[in-house]
Amino acid sequence: MFDTHLNKLRKLNNRIVRIIQNKPKQSHITDLYKSYNLLPLDSVYNQQLLLFVFKCLYHTHRIPSIFCEYFLCNSQIHSYSIRTQNDLHILAHNASFT
Repeated sequence: MFDTHLNKLRKLNNRIVRIIQNKPKQSHITDLYKSYNLLPLDSVYNQQLLLFVFKCLYHTHRIPSIFCEYFLCNSQIHSYSIRTQNDLHILAHNASFT
């Protein structure tokens, strides 16, 4: 469901970029994004997600307190040494919508 809504938004965004630059429908969209120094929608999403994780790890005062312990390193979960001890450990959250 999310992918279909994102796909519609992506197509609309591409159409707007073509209209602004007065380019035909067949023109490559990556060149159009580069010429206006824009990021495609998928890249904007990834950038915002990475920025959120960065703030959760290093700038906890800039985010709501509910997200402060959302991402933890594996070394914070257990004390033994493993190869992935510096990787992120994402806590599983169970939600019931009844």
